[in-house]
Amino acid sequence: MLTRGIVAKSVVALTLVLFGAGRAGTQSRDSPAPAFDVASIHSVGQQPAHVNFQNATRIRVFPGGRLVTMNTSIRELVAFAYGLQDFELTDTLPSALAKATFDINATAGADIPLAPRGQLGPMNLMVQTLLHDRFKVVVRREQRQGDVLVLTRVHPDRLGPGLKAATPCGVADPNGMLRAEDGTWCFGGFVNDVLNVKGLTISQFARQLESFLLKRVVDRTGLAGAYDMTMTVNTREFPVYSRMWAIAGRTPAPSDAPTLSTALRERLGLRMTPDRESVTHYVIEHAEMPANN
Repeated sequence: MLTRGIVAKSVVALTLVLFGAGRAGTQSRDSPAPAFDVASIHSVGQQPAHVNFQNATRIRVFPGGRLVTMNTSIRELVAFAYGLQDFELTDTLPSALAKATFDINATAGADIPLAPRGQLGPMNLMVQTLLHDRFKVVVRREQRQGDVLVLTRVHPDRLGPGLKAATPCGVADPNGMLRAEDGTWCFGGFVNDVLNVKGLTISQFARQLESFLLKRVVDRTGLAGAYDMTMTVNTREFPVYSRMWAIAGRTPAPSDAPTLSTALRERLGLRMTPDRESVTHYVIEHAEMPANN
């Protein structure tokens, strides 16, 4: 069992990833790194390569600085530690190691400030340290030319009817989900093709869209502040859902809801166009099997 003193409560949270306003940075080893007091790791088995590595139920954060993962791969852990989406991460690990999964129970011995998903806080940095020390993980950051989707305004002088200025929504729950004061999710997801968003910036909204479209979404609207958003969209066109249905061997029922492009334009007054530009990508260059403890 790993025992290590937590670096002071004065750890400054890195905010290099802000839902699309920046991306995760590699952690410097020149200064003491934040670490768990105690971390127990047990090898579980192997998982198929198609498992969604950003499933929130597989990596859970609890009060008192406790982190618990169940049947979690190294890729999932790296994604959490560096605040990455699937398309931002590649691994070069041998198949057996890439599919290996682990149960982890780690505690920091004190409450840890929570950071929203996509934003790096002390808990993420502690997992970086755990990966470095126990799994010998090496992550390389590189620039590549990649496909992106760019959000701009349709009309510079007015917003769409589904886009309303709002009070920022920003209290992170233990799983990093932003919640309003009444406890509802700021980004509520799609229910019967209807999207409701509370108090997010356009950059945060773009970052959320990335998880559905599996592609970088860049905010170039110039819109500042937070917004409530509502629109109806045919979610069957979203790559993330297409992948899930293909894995399940199912065909979704047809929908007459508008396409995302139409909904963005008519409801939010936004336009989304494809482009190519230099993007930051992360590569897992090396990892080792940790000893069970």
